[in-house]
Amino acid sequence: MIENKFVSLIIPVYNEEEFLNKLFKSIKNQDYPKDLLEIIIVDGNSSDKSLEIIKTYQDEFPNLIILNNPNKFVSFSLNLAIKKAKGDYIVRWDAHTIFK
Repeated sequence: MIENKFVSLIIPVYNEEEFLNKLFKSIKNQDYPKDLLEIIIVDGNSSDKSLEIIKTYQDEFPNLIILNNPNKFVSFSLNLAIKKAKGDYIVRWDAHTIFK
């Protein structure tokens, strides 16, 4: 039997308010064990309601980590998230992408 590994989802965001509810629904619908998953969202100083929306999911996703990237560039977001990640595997997931 193959043992599941801990996975870090890294999601850089900037002004993604219209996509976030679908994003979290997509994560919720995955069949991977939620206790083996951390979600690291790095916000690039969004000027819309992205950060507010993300924070509403903290109770539903206890392994949700929110980081701030004042530099806004995706490469900085990825580096911040990778440094924080605890996963055996790292998956980059875009905020406007839906996985089924």
